[in-house]
Amino acid sequence: MTLSDVKIEFHSKLHNIYPKNEISAILGLLLSDIGYSNSDIVISANSILTNTQIDYVQTALSKLCNHTPVQYIRQKADFYGLEFFVNPSVLIPRQETEILVHTIIHSNNKKSTIVDIGTGSGCIAITLAKHLPQAQVYAIDISKEALAVTKQNAIHHSVEIQCIEADMCNIDTYSKIPTCTTIVSNPPYICSNEKKYMNLNVLEHEPHTALFVPDNNPLQYYKALANIGLQKLETNGMLICEINEAYGIETKELFEQFGFVNCSIILDLHNKDRFLQAYKL
Repeated sequence: MTLSDVKIEFHSKLHNIYPKNEISAILGLLLSDIGYSNSDIVISANSILTNTQIDYVQTALSKLCNHTPVQYIRQKADFYGLEFFVNPSVLIPRQETEILVHTIIHSNNKKSTIVDIGTGSGCIAITLAKHLPQAQVYAIDISKEALAVTKQNAIHHSVEIQCIEADMCNIDTYSKIPTCTTIVSNPPYICSNEKKYMNLNVLEHEPHTALFVPDNNPLQYYKALANIGLQKLETNGMLICEINEAYGIETKELFEQFGFVNCSIILDLHNKDRFLQAYKL
């Protein structure tokens, strides 16, 4: 089997699942794992793969046909210029979430105390710890499996963060959360009735507990965040979180009702309501 054969087979079997350019991007990532660059696909199209390389790409192709995300196949994902280990215990980091990190990096005191609630892979907490080395960073999640991934990524990136197992919706666990200057969170916010609009690679493979909220209580986790913020944020402390674009105004009003000030909605790369920034008096 040659590189050209691999390219033809990937496009033939995946064209009903992914657009052409995305298939090319996925193939490029997988071939990089076995020692080939994007230019090799053109320049060295007749290169013959070894049996080991063939097994890797064929296994990956089989999983892709079953809608498995390429990040889970490779067990890694990029976020803010860093590479993170991922598995089905955690959400795959999204590019738009980098805006949260960027906002914090450019608005925070270097000696701040930052709490990332619902940390998952730890991509937010670890990236902040890399860019704000004088900050104390805490990563909180309800999932032991997610925290194991966070710890692995922290070791890989040589940063010290504190991992805490706690349920953001259980007030009895709030004592585990430290007083802080910044709270950041990308909580579950997708309503069940939105599932019909989602791609199967997300719906069938990423952890539902990190994605979905009940249709009758879409702001459940934001109420919890507001409560935590009131108890744990220092005066003038900042809370910033990712939100559901369909509930931008409602989420902003919720935080204002809890007494937060200077509440503002930040747009994502597609000019949709995606983040909320607020301050505690």
